[in-house]
Amino acid sequence: MKKQLLRVKQLASENLGRAEKTDDLNDELHQIEKKIENIKQAYHTTVKRLTSCLQSSISDLDRVKNEMDKVKVTMGVKQGKTHKTEAEKRKRKLPEYALATGMLETAGTLEDKSTGCKTLLGRLFEKCGGCEMALATTRIEHEMSLEQEVLAPVGLMLEDEVKLITQARKALTKARLDMDSNKARWTAAAKSAETDVTKTDKADHRKEKYEDSTTDFQQAQDVLVTEMLRFCSQEMRHAAILKTMLELQLDYHRMCVSVLEGCIPGVTRALETTALRPVFGYPLEKHLELTGREIAVVIEDCVTALLQIGMQTEGLFRLAGGVARVRKLKAMFNASMVDMSAFVTDIHAIAGALKMYLRELPEPLLTYELYDSWVQAGTTQDSDTRLQSLWTLVQSLPTENVNNFRYLMAFFQKLSQNSDVNKMGPANIALVIGPNLLWSRADQDTSTGMSDTGVRSKIIELIIEHFDWFFPEGAPLPSLSEDVSSQMGRKPRLHSPPAAVQTSQPVPQARPRPLPRPGSSGAVRKPAPPIPSSTSSPMNSSS
Repeated sequence: MKKQLLRVKQLASENLGRAEKTDDLNDELHQIEKKIENIKQAYHTTVKRLTSCLQSSISDLDRVKNEMDKVKVTMGVKQGKTHKTEAEKRKRKLPEYALATGMLETAGTLEDKSTGCKTLLGRLFEKCGGCEMALATTRIEHEMSLEQEVLAPVGLMLEDEVKLITQARKALTKARLDMDSNKARWTAAAKSAETDVTKTDKADHRKEKYEDSTTDFQQAQDVLVTEMLRFCSQEMRHAAILKTMLELQLDYHRMCVSVLEGCIPGVTRALETTALRPVFGYPLEKHLELTGREIAVVIEDCVTALLQIGMQTEGLFRLAGGVARVRKLKAMFNASMVDMSAFVTDIHAIAGALKMYLRELPEPLLTYELYDSWVQAGTTQDSDTRLQSLWTLVQSLPTENVNNFRYLMAFFQKLSQNSDVNKMGPANIALVIGPNLLWSRADQDTSTGMSDTGVRSKIIELIIEHFDWFFPEGAPLPSLSEDVSSQMGRKPRLHSPPAAVQTSQPVPQARPRPLPRPGSSGAVRKPAPPIPSSTSSPMNSSS
């Protein structure tokens, strides 16, 4: 206790400048000591910031201590199981895990009760939930790798190497204080011996203690210098920890990319192959391919309904249906939940929806490519040449367009046969339908091509009048005694995805563009039939 009080007194005297103070280290060693302190501070800051990036919540000190223990102990089977259990517990704390769990639970609720299968959205929630769960697993593996290969080595460095330097520094400070204290006592004893010979022995004893403390100081100084130099010699090993951190981060992001790249193609396939997509404004060719049909669903359903209840309706297609009702039917088609029986009392809404579908096709049924040829053929003066040109153009259309155009023309011919009642002869039908079957690209933004309205109407009128000549094979319109009645009273229909579609023929493949021009090689599918003899009068008058 007395020595400690003397040491405190001596430290106070040194601080106040009243006692002599020996330098522990020279200037060069002081620079090395400062460098080590900077390294220590840098790693302390890095550990703190890196730990804050880890999302599985364990306290910083506990995490580093746990990983230090794992580094010091040989991993066994039991410890491997503990490691896996810890990873599972920590994964539950990640936001990715919460997101994945929520998406997977949601997927179970998005099920079509009529089929017992998950809907498109349900399948995508399931795929995305699995992807997020894989990302959560990847994240926790990355965090645990960082703890084992970065935080634990840094913790060992701070715990062992820096701790040894700190202990050596304290020992040197104590040795210096003892040496300075003994020196001061020896100096005082030597002065007393000069005046009193009896105190010579005491001065010699103080001198011996001073020499012993000087030796201890030098030894403590050597130990500190050795530890500091050993630490500095390991700078490359310490710096390699930072490289390991970057490599682990690179591996983590590569794994995340791999998980996402493995998930996105499946999501894309589900989106591309589903038949559950908007019908209006969707390309005809893709719609038919996805649904496995020959006739577009809107065209077939509307025509079937109108054949049943609309053939006697005056002004069909000429009179507009209610806007709200037309939009409702459009929404039902886009949602693949069609119940035509709900529109039995609103015939004009069905006709309006059919016209809207034709007009909203990305490309008109008679195609952009052949627009100029249609107009040129329609303005031909000679009636026989006009019919031949129109027939050639019909044969030049893609297969999908021909099938749906023939289906519509067969229906309009049947409608015109009741013109005494419905007041919709070929000319009236063509006037309201022609602009929805043929228009130019310029018609979308400007009034260009409006002068061709009469020509377009005349083209459709001729084809309706001479349907049997243009299409001698006819068209498969539904029979009133078979499918039409069941069509009107059926429940809402859900379009099945392609895997569930049963068709007798393979889905037609896309035809190459551009389409062949009339008169070019391969443009005509079959020889043109002879011009109908009954066309002379109508053709001459229409010219």
